[in-house]
Amino acid sequence: MLKQYRYRGKNSQGETVRGVMKHYTEDHVIRYLKQKEIWISHIQERHPIWNSIEGIPFQKKISKKDLSMFFFQLSTMLSIGVSMLEALETIQEQMKPISLRYAIEEIYMLVQQGYPLSLSMKIQGKFPSFSIYSIEVGEKSGGLEHIVRDLGKYYEQSNDMFHQVKTALTYPIFVIITTLLIFIAFLYFLLPIFCDLLNSVTDSIPPYTRKLLQWMEFIQRTGWMWGIGCAFLILSIFLYTKTKKGTQRWHCFLLHVPIIGSLKIQWMIVHFAKTLEILLGSGIPLLSALEQSIGMLQNPYVEFKFRKSIQNVRAGNILSKEMQEYSFFPKTFIQMVALGEKTGDLEGMMRKASNLYEQEMNRNFKQLIVLLEPILIVFVACLVGSMIFIVIQPVLQLLNTIGEVL
Repeated sequence: MLKQYRYRGKNSQGETVRGVMKHYTEDHVIRYLKQKEIWISHIQERHPIWNSIEGIPFQKKISKKDLSMFFFQLSTMLSIGVSMLEALETIQEQMKPISLRYAIEEIYMLVQQGYPLSLSMKIQGKFPSFSIYSIEVGEKSGGLEHIVRDLGKYYEQSNDMFHQVKTALTYPIFVIITTLLIFIAFLYFLLPIFCDLLNSVTDSIPPYTRKLLQWMEFIQRTGWMWGIGCAFLILSIFLYTKTKKGTQRWHCFLLHVPIIGSLKIQWMIVHFAKTLEILLGSGIPLLSALEQSIGMLQNPYVEFKFRKSIQNVRAGNILSKEMQEYSFFPKTFIQMVALGEKTGDLEGMMRKASNLYEQEMNRNFKQLIVLLEPILIVFVACLVGSMIFIVIQPVLQLLNTIGEVL
């Protein structure tokens, strides 16, 4: 495992240089910095707790935009014949985002020691697992340049999708939050005053308003208990999802969520089919290709189930029949796999399947973006309508009472 070392030294201009670097031993750090013309005067290993701190969820991660830029640049340099080490060194020097620059520097050191790129990225720890599995497939199939270019396109598309969702949700979410705050302020401050006024004129309060006041009073008395209970429940669920069984159940649940589940299944099939196509096209046997493609599913539940299918295929069963045992594989995809097995062109059928489901996934995503805003607006309308309903009943009753008095 990589250790962190804090160092201080002088560069070729005589300037003092300080920093922190990851490597296996102190000697590796000194040799690497010497190549950069930095002479060390002091070096010390940092406490192992710093490695744990780097895994904290709120730490800044490498953005999809930066990942796209990195993979596009790496693909371009590999395509013109630049070696991996030279490409990483050049990109690291030109990269502006600090987090990505340091990550590339650490990967460069590991590749320099003889580690493959995928393992170096895995040890470094900041790159997404999907990109690591993809690079590993590229190294084994001999199509690393193609895989790296596809990763650039993938992260560029993911970044565009994220900004589309962000743009579509910004205004509705702002309206919802504002409406909720106004609604809560009305319930806590204005409604009790209004009901006191109504009580001074008449003894009766509308049943809906009375129940709402009783509910608010209950929340005020026991609010701290509900807060602690909700926090404990959320923490328990979070910790459970970090266990092996909990992770599988959580990802199984996500596959059955309306709209989101279908998008995840389509995404999973696109990358699984594309990876299987590349591996089969490189001459890798079907069983080995299936085992290497499992990581592209990015779903522990599906991976666990599919490993059993691979064992059955190894025992002589047909892949398409094994896929029929699971509901997460669409019937169309299973039929395409079966046709590929019959014709002996499973590689070509996987290419068609990945293109088909990629188009369907993009189309469904665009439809989801179009539907999000009206759905949120309807929610706001229901919230405002309920607030008006709560207000209008006491007002009408107050007006009737005043009319009777007059």
